[in-house]
Amino acid sequence: MFSYCGNFNDSFGYQVKQREDDAQFNKMMLRFREDKIKRLESTLEGKLSSDSYRSDENQTLKEELQLLRARLDKNPELTRFAIENIRLMDQLQR
Repeated sequence: MFSYCGNFNDSFGYQVKQREDDAQFNKMMLRFREDKIKRLESTLEGKLSSDSYRSDENQTLKEELQLLRARLDKNPELTRFAIENIRLMDQLQR
């Protein structure tokens, strides 16, 4: 029984960590979007040249891609934990 509790606590801790990671990811994506809006506004107001805007936008898109790839790389781990949770739920129901 104690080993089950350990697995449950590990799984729960992982889920909490995943939620925190998701929140951090969403904050970063929001920051990228806000920065893009500011750059667009600066370009429209003439404070930023279109070449500078394109350069900044290119860099931002590269950073977004890195975040998205990192998130996808974690996906197999999520699948493994989901399967483990299903297995544990089955054990509880027995």
